[in-house]
Amino acid sequence: MLKPSLFLFLLAALPAAAQKPPKPVPPPAPIEYKDGKLSYAPDSLGNRVPDFSYCGYRAGEAAIPTAIIKVTVPARAGDATARIQSALDYVAGLPLGKDGLRGAVLLEKGTYEVAGRLFIRASGVVLRGSGMGEGGTVLVGTGFSRDHLLTVSGRNDRKVDAAQTITADYVPVNARTLKVANPAAFKVGDRVVIRRPSTAAWIKKLGMETFGGGLSSLGWKPGQREVSWDRQVMAVDASGITLDAPLTTALDKTYGGGTVARGIWP
Repeated sequence: MLKPSLFLFLLAALPAAAQKPPKPVPPPAPIEYKDGKLSYAPDSLGNRVPDFSYCGYRAGEAAIPTAIIKVTVPARAGDATARIQSALDYVAGLPLGKDGLRGAVLLEKGTYEVAGRLFIRASGVVLRGSGMGEGGTVLVGTGFSRDHLLTVSGRNDRKVDAAQTITADYVPVNARTLKVANPAAFKVGDRVVIRRPSTAAWIKKLGMETFGGGLSSLGWKPGQREVSWDRQVMAVDASGITLDAPLTTALDKTYGGGTVARGIWP
């Protein structure tokens, strides 16, 4: 049997490295490029960098069609707002083609002064220039308004059905599947609107109920920072629906979760 003094001596003689805890293993990188491919690693909640390959015309699965030129607006000195807007309105009144386009308004090479604002109010209308930089088409806002120079908008006449609450406690970033109480209310091909509310609890968690110095009218208010996504239903099963593209923000039931509803355009 070892004497106590000898036992303590042996402990003190152990290498310092043997007494240190092992170094923690770092988590995998959220994005890694290897062998010509990108790979994404989710975190502990399933969040990962969103797959933005779904962005663009028809999710990048079809070539962008070329719109036929219907009107050419020549470059001239002076305010061109009325001339360009008249051409845009004319093309907006033309019928849609099978490719979903009505036609293009062509701006020639040169400088166009725009003292007002331009609006595209119908789908299928293209405003096309004749090149970039020197020797191309340049639009110069000469007015005093801080509004957008070009606004693309439509009619807010979408009919939205009663919303269903998303039943999962947490839906991570990049998710495409949503659990709902009544999946039978949806069918493949439906256009849907997913909403994430901006609740008082969420605003307080971010510390945005005030901008310093106590409560103020500048702080965020519930309902002011809601996020919504327009998606299409690709599959329906007993537990929920699958979307055509992922969500870019998590839905956490602690902060209001989210809802999904059919949205129908006339």
